[in-house]
Amino acid sequence: MDNPMDKKVSRRSLLGGGLKAAAALGAGSALLPILEQRASAQNKAWSFVSDTKSTGKLTVAILGNAASNTVALKAFKQFQTQTGIITTPLFINVATWVDFFEQIETRLIAGVAIDTMNLATEGFRLFASKGVLAPLDTYIAGDKATIDAFYADMNQRTLSQFRQHAQIDGHTYFIPWGYNTMGIWYNRKTFKNGNVSEPSPDWTWDDFLAAATALTKAPDNWGMNLTIDVFQGIEPWIFTNGGQVLNNAWTSCVIDNPAAVEACAFARSLVAKKLAPSPGGTFNQFSSLGQGNLAMMGAGIWPWNYYVENGGGSDLAIVPWPKKVQQGSPVGLASFPILEGSKSKDEAWEFVKYSISESFQANEAVPIEGGMPMRASIAKSQSFLKTLPPGAEYFTAALEYANPVVGVTNASAVEGDIDTTWQQNLAGSVSPSAGLAHLQSKLNGELNVS
Repeated sequence: MDNPMDKKVSRRSLLGGGLKAAAALGAGSALLPILEQRASAQNKAWSFVSDTKSTGKLTVAILGNAASNTVALKAFKQFQTQTGIITTPLFINVATWVDFFEQIETRLIAGVAIDTMNLATEGFRLFASKGVLAPLDTYIAGDKATIDAFYADMNQRTLSQFRQHAQIDGHTYFIPWGYNTMGIWYNRKTFKNGNVSEPSPDWTWDDFLAAATALTKAPDNWGMNLTIDVFQGIEPWIFTNGGQVLNNAWTSCVIDNPAAVEACAFARSLVAKKLAPSPGGTFNQFSSLGQGNLAMMGAGIWPWNYYVENGGGSDLAIVPWPKKVQQGSPVGLASFPILEGSKSKDEAWEFVKYSISESFQANEAVPIEGGMPMRASIAKSQSFLKTLPPGAEYFTAALEYANPVVGVTNASAVEGDIDTTWQQNLAGSVSPSAGLAHLQSKLNGELNVS
């Protein structure tokens, strides 16, 4: 059997040389055909001034598949209509961001033409540090009024965090169009049928435990599901207990702290008490929550697309993550960086501006990749919130206390090791204290590998 860590090392080696070579060679021919475009809403034309250097074409990679991305197809068609830029969506149908990063790496090395991609925080420093992204400084200077107005409409705490971690070697490679924070999705009908009061915004771990206990009915009905993931798995529990994963500068791992150990022990107890399914199975939390067989799950706004596509979700609501010491949540951003090897950089910049436009923010941000719009004026508006489940406003409120999700240079290795330790902890194969101590030592070695 292959050692998973051997695979992580090979990925690091791939990033160390292959991606830089791909950037130097430039983009090759696209291997996937242009997908059928759908009709789009009418909006005012997007300004685009072409020049002799412009190709008039653009390939945009996004996580997902065409069948479940009709809104993405409409958005791309709208952008093409407004600008005259022939826009090709490149759907990459994988389960996680780490998988997406690997697929992008493979395509770039093979010479596939990718001009921009929807990239999450977890991959910002990973890709920027390898020389495959083009700095946006000149473009930002040329559209300073537009970008300044957009930044003024962002949550200023989030903007400060973004600038701390997303500027590399003095350059800006990203303009964040959207974000996700964490909350608890719950089935209101399940709570009502179980005679359990719906959770309040300031509920505690004890309140959560009481609800999960009351609503678990063996063997088919679970109180909570725990996901093997940094963002929606381990970090919310650690942050709500006042703990940390990395130091503020992201230069060292500090996860072996009492608050994190206690958080992991609490989460493990949910599995041990059979209030949550054992990790690593095929449990579908989205369908189970919608059908009422699962009372609660943790997620950002992204599950809403699933429920819209499947005609359900009317019984669902959202509440902040329960707290032990303080309110807490990770926050992850999304951006469309420009690939260094792109022959359509000007077109890609127009798409970047399109992603922060009021039209995109209000209509396409949530459906395309399941991200809340970065513009606070839209995210807080009733016209936007009325289309989402009750409690969606808590995602925006969480920006006032959220910490950036882990997004270091060695993202694949670091996140993979955190996931492995988290799964072992939930399964009871390693104690929280021993698991986090080993993890901290391992990650501190990986954080110093370029």
